[in-house]
Amino acid sequence: MVKAPRLLSKRKQISWDLIRQCISFYVRDLVSKSLLYDGIIALFGGETKPYTNLRITPFGEGFLGFIEGFPAQ
Repeated sequence: MVKAPRLLSKRKQISWDLIRQCISFYVRDLVSKSLLYDGIIALFGGETKPYTNLRITPFGEGFLGFIEGFPAQ
């Protein structure tokens, strides 16, 4: 019975790692499609981690407007 909490904890960690990897995949996919960009990484000489401070591009805003059915303003 003592090993059950450790096993449960390990499963939660694996689950969280899988979720984090899926999110990372989708974020990189949006960056590759020019819907998001990482504008902060160059400000500090490349010392910040990539994909942590993302911004939406003007193209991304227009695309969201298109999806929502009205022009972006």
